[in-house]
Parts: sequence; structure tokens; C-alpha cells
Amino acid sequence: MKNNQNKPGNKKEGKTNSGTFETGIPDTDVLGMQNTNQATADKIHSSRPIISKESKNGKNNLKNTSLLVGLIITSMLFSACNSNGTIEKTEAATVESIESANGKVNADDARFAIEAASGGMLEVELGKLCPMQANNFHVKTFGAMMVDDHTQANNELKSIAANKNLTLPVTMNNKDQKMYDDLKKKTGSDFDNAYIQMMVSDHEKDLSDFKKESAEGKDADISSFATKTLPVLQKHMEAAKAAQQAIMGKS
Repeated sequence: MKNNQNKPGNKKEGKTNSGTFETGIPDTDVLGMQNTNQATADKIHSSRPIISKESKNGKNNLKNTSLLVGLIITSMLFSACNSNGTIEKTEAATVESIESANGKVNADDARFAIEAASGGMLEVELGKLCPMQANNFHVKTFGAMMVDDHTQANNELKSIAANKNLTLPVTMNNKDQKMYDDLKKKTGSDFDNAYIQMMVSDHEKDLSDFKKESAEGKDADISSFATKTLPVLQKHMEAAKAAQQAIMGKS
């Protein structure tokens, strides 16, 4: 019997679970298909883009740059949000903000400076109402003196605060603002009586506070300011009482 299994033209046998079967494909064709498939695979592989180390490094650098920019923007936003809490343009300075100004001001001196700044603004603003709303000549004269003297004292206190990197109020505190709002509603003799009575009471308190700061203040500059201002406040007290007597004598 002739053995035809290795001749090129013979059919290729395959096997299944049920037995042997013929593929119907000559051996030469099977070999050709294998070569073709391998060539196709090689062509596909060669057509893939080659990513160099430089390209990878470039992508990594771009990624790192983007991350850095993101961190910078986040930091700027955080600082902007924080700026409102740390760099305040305060309308009514708190004791804490002054006490923490480089630790240069004693707590009691800080409280005095805050109250003096707000009280000084009240004296000036009330004095400005006198030409329009006062009726008595003595009251108008007294109001003009308040504007001049307390403007000068306020500026001096601001200068001391600036040298110490302190933040003083730029508006009156709630108590002083209410006093101003209430008096602003009055005119004529009602204004005269209410204003002078307020000035007598206010300067009694001012004299007490300034005498205490002058004698007990720990900060030399603020204590010196109180000492220097005391004679001015005493003059105001005497003028207020004289104006009050003039109003009562006239009425």
C-alpha cells in the first residue's frame, strides 16, 4: 500500500471529539495561509505609533505644569478668601485686632484707644450739626470748638496708632452712632438742650477715662496723648456748663 500522507497535494486531516475529518485544504495552502497571517500581523505591529521617551517626558512635563498652575490658582483663591478675615478695612475695630498688632499695645491701652477714637468722631459729627440745627448762639459756638479741637486730637491719635501698626475704628461704635442718630432728629431749642446735656455727661466720662489712662497707661505714647488732651477736655467741660447756664437763663 502506498503512503500518500506527505505528498503536497493530499488533503489535510483534522481531529474532533468524534474522530478524524478531512479539512479539504492542501498542505501547501495551509502553509501559505500561515505565512500570510504572520505577515499581516507584522504589518499591523509595524504600523503602530512609536512613543519615544522624549514624548512621554513631554506629556509628564505638561501634566506637572498643569498641576502646578492648579495649585497656584487654588492658593490665590484661598488667600483672597482669607484676606477679608486678616486684612480688614474695619468699620469698628475690635479690641482683639489692636491687641494682636505685633503685640505692641497693652489690652487696657487698646480699649482706651478704641473708645477715644469713636468718642472723638462723635464729638466732631455732633459739632457739625450745630450750625444747621442749633438755635442758641452759645451752642453753635461750642459746636464749632468741638469740631476744631477733636479733629486735631483725632488726627494725633491716628498718627500714634499708625506708628504702632494699630487699626483704629473708621466709624463710630453702635452706642455713639445711636447717640448721633437720636440727636440728629432734633432741631431748635430741643436740639440745644439735648446736645448740651449730652456734652456735659460725655465730657464727665471722658475726663475720668483720660485721667485713668494718663496715670495708669502702660503704653507711653497713648498715656502721653491722654495727659496732653486732659486740659482740652477740661476746657470743653467748662464751656459746656456755661452754655447750659446760658440756655437755662434765657428760657
